[in-house]
Amino acid sequence: MKRLLVLLSLFLSFALQSQQIIPLNEKSYIDSLQNITKGTHPDTSKATASFLLSNYYRNSDSVLSKKYLAKGKILAQNNPFISAKYYYYEGQYNLDRNKKKAAASYQQAIQSLSKFKNE
Repeated sequence: MKRLLVLLSLFLSFALQSQQIIPLNEKSYIDSLQNITKGTHPDTSKATASFLLSNYYRNSDSVLSKKYLAKGKILAQNNPFISAKYYYYEGQYNLDRNKKKAAASYQQAIQSLSKFKNE
C-alpha cells in the first residue's frame, strides 16, 4: 500500500510540474516579430507579425499599437483571410478604449472569418 501511495505521489508531482506555464521571453519575442516586419518575408507574415506587435503594445503604447495595426491592414490587403484577422485585432485594440467600436470590430471579424471553412 505504501508503494502504491509513493508511486501515485510521484506520478502526480510529475503531472503537476509538467503543466507549469513558462513565462514569455518578451525581449526576444518582440525582436523576432520586428525582424519579420522589417525582413524579406511574405506580406502575410509581415501582417501577422504587425498584428501581434499591435496586440502586445495595446496597453503600454497605444500610438505604437495603432501604427502596427495600420501597417498590418495595409500588408493584408491581398489576402482575404489575413484581412479578416485585422478586424479581430482592431477589436483587441479598442477593447479598453471604446467598447462599442470593439464590439463592431468583433462582429465584422466573425462575419469575415465565417466565410472560411476549416476541414
